[in-house]
Amino acid sequence: MHKRYAESPKLHKQESSKKKISPSPLPDLDLQMLLDVMPFYVMLVDAEHKILLANKALRRDLGLDPEKIIGGYCPKVVHGMEEPYPGCPLEQSLEEGRSVEREFFNAENGGWVSSAIYPTGKHTKEGKEIFVHFVSDITERKKAGEEVRKNYDIQTAINTILRLSLEEIALEELLDRTLDLILSIPWLAIESRGSIFLVEDEPGVLVMKAQRGLPKAIQKKCARVPFGRCCCGKAASAKELKFADRVDSQHEIIHEGMTPHGHYCVPILFSEKTLGVINLYLQEGHRAAPGEAEFLTAIANALAGVIARKQIDDALKQREQELEIKTGNLEEMNSALKVLLQRREDDRKELEEKVLSNVKELVTHNLEKLRNTRLDAKQSGYVDVLESNLNSIVSPFSRTLSHQFLDFTPVEIEVADLVRQGKRTKEMADLLNVSPRTIEFHRQNIRSKLGIQQKKANLRTRLLSIQ
Repeated sequence: MHKRYAESPKLHKQESSKKKISPSPLPDLDLQMLLDVMPFYVMLVDAEHKILLANKALRRDLGLDPEKIIGGYCPKVVHGMEEPYPGCPLEQSLEEGRSVEREFFNAENGGWVSSAIYPTGKHTKEGKEIFVHFVSDITERKKAGEEVRKNYDIQTAINTILRLSLEEIALEELLDRTLDLILSIPWLAIESRGSIFLVEDEPGVLVMKAQRGLPKAIQKKCARVPFGRCCCGKAASAKELKFADRVDSQHEIIHEGMTPHGHYCVPILFSEKTLGVINLYLQEGHRAAPGEAEFLTAIANALAGVIARKQIDDALKQREQELEIKTGNLEEMNSALKVLLQRREDDRKELEEKVLSNVKELVTHNLEKLRNTRLDAKQSGYVDVLESNLNSIVSPFSRTLSHQFLDFTPVEIEVADLVRQGKRTKEMADLLNVSPRTIEFHRQNIRSKLGIQQKKANLRTRLLSIQ
């Protein structure tokens, strides 16, 4: 046992005579044993793809004995090919003189492998350069990386949609840019065409608001799609994602020259209400890959919140515009009403001035002539009453009383006007042809209606203050 792990004599020859080197702690290890502990494929090959050594993992998976592997042509033994495997890293390493690491996808099982070649700097007895060849399954690593990338793309897409919602852009533009974003996702196996529908004023009807790559015929036929009709309408009514790998019985809307295809129809839901549908095209026969439906649903959910907020904002803006229009109309009506009221007031004043002028020119003048004739006392009294009544009719004071104190009787207005002129009770009684007690009665009513019945206030002074 000690002899097998004894220090190499070659090391002693390399030692300096001046300095003694400690013996190596490593034993003499068997190369085959070192390769066999590796869980992945390991081979030693020469520059002509000849297998010089193969580990246990390779022998086990190929199901071959060592003598059927060692010395064999690697492309033939491993791949069953007479020529080097396309993209073989050994060929590139020979051409460039360096280590080469490459990754390959196996379409048969959907797995990934890493194939690497490392020059050793050593040669066979025939002078052929020796290389270490590693082949390992990296499917799980690739899946993990793809998962990270998908999660990143989902988060980036959602953040972009939310950022767009904060910009002062129309809803149609936001839908256009969202559709472009979805179609640009590299790992999403969709064609570069699709559309986004929204439910607008008419419930139960999808209206196409954004599209990319759709022929004119389908744009026209799918401009409005009722719930329950074709793939998009069925997704809207069922409130669930619809997947079709080909044109099947769900596809009710067809047109001449329509190419074979499949669909992802994703409902845009907000509080259990269908706001719209995202419609994406697939190649015929597409198999739904993990993560596709989840990604599209996440996008639809983010878009739903944005659409709901945008629609509320648009409704509020429309309401504000309507209120502004109504306010403007009211202001115009108020202005017109003010003009009409002012014109009415001007017409009233003009009419009053004309009446007053006519009274003065046609009546008062004749009353003065009548007064200068030979009248007895009774006739003169009547003339005075007539003149007083005319003055009451045209007096601004009388109009003020009738407007401000609507419960004044015509007689009370006459008495108030005479009090204001400074007439005494007996004079007023003579002019109005009533008794002094009647005048006193009216004076008390006037004081009561003016609110000065129980106060020591002069009635004439109060009446003079009324304009």
